[in-house]
Amino acid sequence: IRRFYYRRALRLLPALLVLVAAMAGLALAYHHGEVSRATLAMAPKTLLYVANVGRTDVGDPSLLAHTWSLSIEEQFYLVWPLLLLLLLRSRLSVRTLVGVALAFAGLTTVTRTVSYLTGPDTSEHFGRWYFRTDTKVDALLLGCTIALLLASELPGSRWIARLPIGAIGLASFLVLLAVVPWVNPGRTAFMVQMSAFRLASAGLILAFVLGRRSRSRLERAFEMRWLRFTGVLSYSLYLWHFPVFALAQHQFGRSLRSLVVELPITLLLAYGSYRLVERPFLRARERLPSTHQEPAVRGELATLAEAGATT
Repeated sequence: IRRFYYRRALRLLPALLVLVAAMAGLALAYHHGEVSRATLAMAPKTLLYVANVGRTDVGDPSLLAHTWSLSIEEQFYLVWPLLLLLLLRSRLSVRTLVGVALAFAGLTTVTRTVSYLTGPDTSEHFGRWYFRTDTKVDALLLGCTIALLLASELPGSRWIARLPIGAIGLASFLVLLAVVPWVNPGRTAFMVQMSAFRLASAGLILAFVLGRRSRSRLERAFEMRWLRFTGVLSYSLYLWHFPVFALAQHQFGRSLRSLVVELPITLLLAYGSYRLVERPFLRARERLPSTHQEPAVRGELATLAEAGATT
């Protein structure tokens, strides 16, 4: 567990620190505006991973406003590894572990739906539930469910390997295309959209992982260089896209001219962040003992799977 958190810190903190320092420096240089004040107020919340706590303003002018989602992710990883460790040591079957993950995911979905639909149709109410951790972690829990199923090598989960990979991938991709363009759906439709997006994303990930095992066409499609390049830069693209887009749109408005400015600057900053900041720390992380398929955890899962097969 200690090594897991250390690897997480090496992966995430260096690039985040550079972003916060750059945005705080920019805010101090132009400290009279609302954007600057909001950015300085958000900086410590971002570094402490509490940028989502108590937030209700969906139009927060801070250049670090997007880090609420990173905060939710890190809050989740303060709880789930420890909970998983306790569940493993309790000798519960892997099926039970999967059931626990799915139960929490379902609870998150219900909490999100009830929180939204039982309140007034206002932006403040929308923000009051939208940034909460307990209404967003179902997507992460679906990923954990897939990981448990694939890592456990349960006899009962061998059916997964026989699933039609191409059909799962295509169906998931079509669902993603169907739900993403919804810009202003009704409240109920919006809830359906959010859940469908999470399920389709999980389906696409499952198809991709299974495709790697069989070298399917889906796997070969994901090996396209521009996709791999985007994946390598994904974290830096996430960090830098929002302040660049916010500043460009403040200057030019939402227009094609703004987009022409936003995209190359975001790409250049993300590439520079990856090469100069992320990559050196990633190399340091690679020299650590890997937590991927950790033998102790896999041993626990294998023991539970064997026990499940004999009951």
